[in-house]
Amino acid sequence: MVLVERLRRFWRKPLRDKVWSLRAHLAPWLPLPMRLEFGAWWLVWYDSTSHRIYQRSYEPNTQAFLKGFLKTGMTVLDIGAHHGFYTLLAARCVGLVGKVTAFEPSPRERRRLIWHVRLNRCPQVLVEPFALSDREGTMELYLTQDNSANSLSPPKISPIVGKVTVKVTTLDAYCQRNRIERVDLVKMDAEGAELLILQGAKKLLQGKLRPVIITEVNPQTAVRFGYSVDDLKAFLTELKFHCVAVPGEENVIAAPTERMEEVAVITERCWRT
Repeated sequence: MVLVERLRRFWRKPLRDKVWSLRAHLAPWLPLPMRLEFGAWWLVWYDSTSHRIYQRSYEPNTQAFLKGFLKTGMTVLDIGAHHGFYTLLAARCVGLVGKVTAFEPSPRERRRLIWHVRLNRCPQVLVEPFALSDREGTMELYLTQDNSANSLSPPKISPIVGKVTVKVTTLDAYCQRNRIERVDLVKMDAEGAELLILQGAKKLLQGKLRPVIITEVNPQTAVRFGYSVDDLKAFLTELKFHCVAVPGEENVIAAPTERMEEVAVITERCWRT
């Protein structure tokens, strides 16, 4: 009877859930190809982030803002690019004349990121192996079972399965070495290192052409680096950035004072509240 009831519950599930369940039991190592809503091809791995992407529930308001804000020819930095969801979205928005630089220090995640970039034929995307922080050198990157939780500080939300030594640079140093004079948008998800990255980008954030920033703000990951979410927001406020929380998500949009009106128009038009 138990088996019959399980089969009945399985049969009642939507087709998408049935496919996910069968894959979880029979071949969790096998990626599922899918077409994303903005047209790119995606390989769905068996992890928490991929499940949300597969269910089409992954940060809808952040996606909507990017689609409304990014224009052809813009320059985007995707810091902590993971497997490249936002890298691909940005590439679609800025076109072949734009530029997207995706930073991903984990060799495991960077390999899948490169697969996605090649699968979607994105010559405007440059993949970099560096971690970003407030100094240059090397650090240990902790790799986790749930591949979306890799961090420069030992994470607690997923078991650690290894660690690698990675090169670390600052955003200001990287931009200077590569003669990047303008950045339109910075997208960050660095599992707690966000404030350190901003501290290493003061020249960029105080320049004449200042970027809009989208950053994850998570109290649990921030505390591992010795700061609070309020500290991060205070740092941005001191540099005359206005912070707006993305409804229903852990992301915050930080707009420089001179771009607040532009950002407000976009959020009012495109967010699902």
